[in-house]
Amino acid sequence: MNSDFMRRSPDGRANDNIVDASGPADAKDVPSNTAWLKSQPIRSGVLLLGGVTIDHFRVRVAQSRYRDDLAPSFWSAAGILLESGTVLTAPLDSLPNVSRIAVKNGVQRVSVEAFDKVEWFPNIAVLSFTDDLEPIEKAAREIERSRAILDLPSMLIPWLGFVWATDGGSNPLRAGVGLPSAAFVETAFAMCSVEISPGQRTASSSPEAIWQAARWWSKFYEVAQKHDKSVAQPKGVYRIKQWAAAAVGVRDDYEGNVIKPVESAGPARATRGKRARKQK
Repeated sequence: MNSDFMRRSPDGRANDNIVDASGPADAKDVPSNTAWLKSQPIRSGVLLLGGVTIDHFRVRVAQSRYRDDLAPSFWSAAGILLESGTVLTAPLDSLPNVSRIAVKNGVQRVSVEAFDKVEWFPNIAVLSFTDDLEPIEKAAREIERSRAILDLPSMLIPWLGFVWATDGGSNPLRAGVGLPSAAFVETAFAMCSVEISPGQRTASSSPEAIWQAARWWSKFYEVAQKHDKSVAQPKGVYRIKQWAAAAVGVRDDYEGNVIKPVESAGPARATRGKRARKQK
């Protein structure tokens, strides 16, 4: 029996506070991700990224089970973007010295410039669930120091097995094991009583779950605000340049066999299939 599921949002329409800031689809000079971020009104909060390497591609496909249309997610990683430009995350694709994984609980602090290239990270979003990130950053430091709060190394292992297609390396979401970067972000917010994915359990968190919460759970936050004035309606900006998930393989640099995505169907696809269905 699968232990992961996502509740369907009761909202009939998407959250208007999550704005498509992609710009013209046929723009020749696409700003880098950091340049794009600097031009946006929201520059800190939950950072979502959609990458094109094989590991990011497989993570995007793994989350298709949470979409009504079964299409791959736009997103493959999550982090906490601070105003300083530092991103707190627990990535799969840039593991440090093995000994530091346990010491830092899998958490890394990197510059947002690490995700600057649009060709490697064509999809990017910044979502704000609270106006004060200071307590969130403090909670993130506590997670970094204590595996008793959230054991990220234990989550990294099955995900690495999945992206490498090892024997028995099935989709970890089926067993309720969330993507480490998303679980890290969600736990940090939850420790400050900020819910960022009401449709899913924290243990099986994913970038798709966070995205759906911001897009489709407006009424949940409206009700929550009546009981807690510190609760904020999610707001954010996003830019999607790769509507259909495609991968750039490790041989593509010298063989040239890059898997090409289909042409974009337009901005309407950002809202299609976003409300999840309960897994049977």
